[in-house]
Amino acid sequence: MASEIRVDKLKNTLGIGTITLSPTGQELLGITTTSVLKVTDGTNSTSSTTGALIVTGGVGIAASLNVGGSVSIGGTLTYEDVTNIDSVGIITGRTEIRVGSGITLSKDGDIFATGVTTTGSLISNAGLIHIISATEPALRLQDTNNANSDFKIYSPDGDNSLRIYHQNTSKDLVSLTSSGKLGIGTEVVSQELVAKSTTFASIALKSDRSTGTDQIGGFSFYNHAGVSTATINGLVNGTLLFKTTGTERARIDTSGSFQIATTSGNEKLNVAGAIRSSGSSADFNAGLEGALVDYDTSNNIARFGHVNGASGSGRSVVFLTGGSEKMRITAAGALNIGAATPTASENGQFNCYTTTASGKAQFVHASGTGGLRLAGTGAGSGANLVFSNDYNGGTFSDHWTLTHNGGDDSFRFLIGGTGGNEAFRIKSDGSVGILQGGATATSGAGEVTWPYSPLHVKYYSNTSASTSGTYGQYIENYVGSDLSQQKTWIGMAFHDDNPNNRPQVKFGAEVGQRADANTQPKEGSGNFVVYTATGNSNYDDNATEKFVVKYDGTATISGSNVTSDIRLKTDITTLTGSLDKVKQLRGVEYLWNDVAIDNRGMINRGDGEKQIGVIADEVQSIYPALVDDNGLQGRDGTYYKQVAYERLVPILLEAIKELSAKVESLEST
Repeated sequence: MASEIRVDKLKNTLGIGTITLSPTGQELLGITTTSVLKVTDGTNSTSSTTGALIVTGGVGIAASLNVGGSVSIGGTLTYEDVTNIDSVGIITGRTEIRVGSGITLSKDGDIFATGVTTTGSLISNAGLIHIISATEPALRLQDTNNANSDFKIYSPDGDNSLRIYHQNTSKDLVSLTSSGKLGIGTEVVSQELVAKSTTFASIALKSDRSTGTDQIGGFSFYNHAGVSTATINGLVNGTLLFKTTGTERARIDTSGSFQIATTSGNEKLNVAGAIRSSGSSADFNAGLEGALVDYDTSNNIARFGHVNGASGSGRSVVFLTGGSEKMRITAAGALNIGAATPTASENGQFNCYTTTASGKAQFVHASGTGGLRLAGTGAGSGANLVFSNDYNGGTFSDHWTLTHNGGDDSFRFLIGGTGGNEAFRIKSDGSVGILQGGATATSGAGEVTWPYSPLHVKYYSNTSASTSGTYGQYIENYVGSDLSQQKTWIGMAFHDDNPNNRPQVKFGAEVGQRADANTQPKEGSGNFVVYTATGNSNYDDNATEKFVVKYDGTATISGSNVTSDIRLKTDITTLTGSLDKVKQLRGVEYLWNDVAIDNRGMINRGDGEKQIGVIADEVQSIYPALVDDNGLQGRDGTYYKQVAYERLVPILLEAIKELSAKVESLEST
């Protein structure tokens, strides 16, 4: 049997297996072989019942399986305990290919992945990568050659937004909401575009254009129909243009000039057309110094004027015609009108100047009793009419002044200007007084009030050329055989028909060092005291001390200037150890108690704010020279301690210098 055996059918029944050879093919049932089973046939398999080798049961392969052609699987293909799938050709799943429970490849070409997917490259011919997650779907992009290039594109759970997250800095860099709002540097997006930075946030528009008048970028505003209604454009040369409906309306050039409806002008604001102001300035004395136009809506008045600003100084407002000044309102409120503006002098509030000898100011009225009225706004205000000559460069030689005194409703003649010497007075009751020879309207020792009678002539004669002066008024109080602590006052009372205390102001002279006059270095040394009343519903005199000048020159007042000329000082030394002493001082806030209110007439602030200061008793133990035990006196005669606050200034000055030296020493080391 050298070549072949041909039979209709061969069957083995020895129990090892069954081999059946038939004209239609070979059948192997239950065959186990330890050698090579080779089937040679050129028939391709198109189903589970066709091909060179047909297996009706399962096939178990302990080693590798290599298929040169395609593999078609009608059921499920399961891989267990393998690391890689090595396919030279194409792996095709008619329904889908699943890897565990995380990745599904659908027959439509979609990839569904749960968890993290890592790939060197990912290509979708359909143009769609679909990532589904029940919590936070994400796509991570990482450059293995750059440690800082690790980004994640994700959608937060429960948040209808798309974000770009930087893994290295743990920050959301970009956030896009479902409504189309874009945030850069923030996940809180309230407008269509929000850019946020921890330092300086900016949006830059850049262009390669180089011609100065070329537009390099801008912002355009479109309406619902897609028509551009307004634009803001920047030029290469730094100019900023504002347009509406394609036409330029305003610009800011590189010099800071603002032009409205024009492209020319050398001023900082140039307008072609009318200017209307319909709003009020918050504060006419705030902001930068300059001119300001506004409409005061509270008082319904138009205002044009000068803003003091930080300078705190008023300036004149000038009106020009033909390039020449014709009218000026000075900072003091003086109004100058004329062919050439005169210089305001003294207290002139209205100045009219003409350059001709016959020039005059005229007030013309129809027939009747019209005329010129000089009036003040207050019930006690007065008016002056001054006669002058020799005008030269803003100065006058005043000779006579007719004045109406609103205080006592008298009419007076003064020699000189408004500050001249009174020579004649007519009182409202018709009394007439005449002063001559240096006499004044005040009453001196032994004199009655002037004018005392319907006609009162008062005359002072200087009989000695060496006389140094005379008293215009002298008040003398005889207190008995011996001086104690005596007081004499001049009272100024203002009242109406309602009950109130009076006088409101008193000027007092007293003797004694706030005690018995006999304790003075020289008996009779005097003090000057000013009293003011806090007000009540009684007719009593309850004015208390507010300002005291003692016999030795010590003054007690809120705020003062202190003599400090070096020509008056000797034995001068610089303060030392000020910082340690200042650290022992205590600055406090406080309210006046009932003793201060009832006995000293002190009043707390109406807005409830506390006073600020120090405690005299505490300061005294550290700087005794700053505290006076015999301060202002209460109604019951008690004297209260007071602190010389102005003397704290040099102490604080040296303390700051000592502290500065320590800081500089620390900084240098």
